[in-house]
Amino acid sequence: MSKYKIAKGDCLQKMRGVPDNYVDLIVTDPPYEHVMGGMKSKKYNKGTWSDKSYMNMKMSQFKHDDIFEFLDMVIPKMKKVNMFIFCSKLQLAHYFDYINSHRKLKYDLLVWDKSSDEDKYKMKSSKFYTQDIEYVVRLYESGVSLNKVWNNTHEKADSRFYMKRQKFKQPTGLHESMKPIELLKRYILVASNENDIVLDPFMGSGSTGVAALNLNRRFIGIELDDKYFDIAKNRLEESRKAS
Repeated sequence: MSKYKIAKGDCLQKMRGVPDNYVDLIVTDPPYEHVMGGMKSKKYNKGTWSDKSYMNMKMSQFKHDDIFEFLDMVIPKMKKVNMFIFCSKLQLAHYFDYINSHRKLKYDLLVWDKSSDEDKYKMKSSKFYTQDIEYVVRLYESGVSLNKVWNNTHEKADSRFYMKRQKFKQPTGLHESMKPIELLKRYILVASNENDIVLDPFMGSGSTGVAALNLNRRFIGIELDDKYFDIAKNRLEESRKAS
């Protein structure tokens, strides 16, 4: 395949065109299961908190049966199970339920810390914990280990890549739930090699693809939404030309 291949449509349908035992790594951000309705506070009723946000208005709820159907579809496409899946707190139980029903699967629970220095003393509400983190479930099987990423002096592994908590400020502008390119690159570096195939079945604005191309990986992306598909297409072509 060329450096990247993308498709517009439902990932469960488009995934049928991906050969079995073909993909080396999946890094993806499926729709979340989340509390609908937005924030009552006018001060914080914006972004993903807004009742008019893309998350509340258009994004489907991704619950127990959806997660099972997705994993049943995507796992056979992999050479070995090797996945990083962003998810909400409400979805963790569903992923653990799937893991417990498939004995060959192992997991790590990782955390993306989205807070920044200016957020340090801010509080959205005293009624619940501030949502300054997102969870990432790493699914893998026996025989799948992390790569050694060297530090600048090439004397030992760079410890920053192996921390379960990774701190990067959330980017804005192209998608309400964008993920930082540098965070995605860390996951891709430790879990794949050059020219490996990285798949994102929920491509969004294409950040996983950009990170993959920047690291000389090949990329397959699927996105349902017309607007974000076009954004991802443009970003990927720019990255291809720059690499």
